[in-house]
Amino acid sequence: MKEQKKTTAQSKKFSLPELVWLGFNYTCGIAFTSVYATMMFSEVDKTGQFLGMHMIWIFLVEWLVAGTCAWAFNKLSQVHPAGNGASYIYVRTNFGKFWGWLISFLQYTTLPIIVTSQIVSMIRLNFVGSGTFLDTKDILGNWANLIWDAIGIAIYMLVSFTLFLGMRLLKRYLNASSYIKWGSTGLLIIALIALFIINGTSAWDVNASPKYTTLNPTNFSIAFTSCFFFFLGFETYATIGKNVCNPERNIGRSIIWTMTLAIIFYVVVTILMLGAVAGAFTNNPNLQIFRLLGNHVGQWIYYAGVIIIIIIMLICTISLKANAGM
Repeated sequence: MKEQKKTTAQSKKFSLPELVWLGFNYTCGIAFTSVYATMMFSEVDKTGQFLGMHMIWIFLVEWLVAGTCAWAFNKLSQVHPAGNGASYIYVRTNFGKFWGWLISFLQYTTLPIIVTSQIVSMIRLNFVGSGTFLDTKDILGNWANLIWDAIGIAIYMLVSFTLFLGMRLLKRYLNASSYIKWGSTGLLIIALIALFIINGTSAWDVNASPKYTTLNPTNFSIAFTSCFFFFLGFETYATIGKNVCNPERNIGRSIIWTMTLAIIFYVVVTILMLGAVAGAFTNNPNLQIFRLLGNHVGQWIYYAGVIIIIIIMLICTISLKANAGM
């Protein structure tokens, strides 16, 4: 009987592939391209830090810095594999109870704020302002931001209830939402490849030309700060030591695998973006891809893209909270 209970308990825990999938799904998402509206030359107000091809090696520098942090977490997780909490346990062991408590307080009080702000930003990106596929500011006026912020907070609260479904049902929910998210993302990547092929090297040449690209300490600092957060996430899901099978082995390995997959994803998508769009990015680059492709193939591509972007936005929003709450 005890062996059966032990087996059942083990089956509810995350294996290494499941943990890598959880980490990659939480850390990465196609919504990261939204920063290109400010990193590149903005089509709306003709401003922005036009970094062009420099974005590729900047991402590699980000990966080196974040990867060093991930390597440290990998080593520390082998020393403290069983406890939930990750960073606060590491700090408590080395610097004492007070500093451990302080990090714990910051870790669990700032997470809801960060996740909520990401959800709100994602919703505003799609429903408020020029360049969105459904600008509601003309309808809602000055109340647009407040109304959509309230909707974002409501989504945060509703998805929080999924955490009470139990580990097994929660894993099924996360997997289902992840399949939809990455299936939709796959369609966007196909659209990127198609637009890249149609453009040939014209867009690539513009983004690689010194005439249109600029690199200085200011725009490097802006790009580094904006993109560094795209590598964060391992420090969040690393807190679930008691819910992982063989945590001494699997937590550290999952962190390294997640960071490796993240840099591959970001660099590949960035290359495709720079080959598909010649310099000018709108506030919603993902929607811009379908709009540009629709100009070549047909407007039905654009309308299909609107549906895909809505799905990605909603699923990314839901998965973000559910994975963070794990």
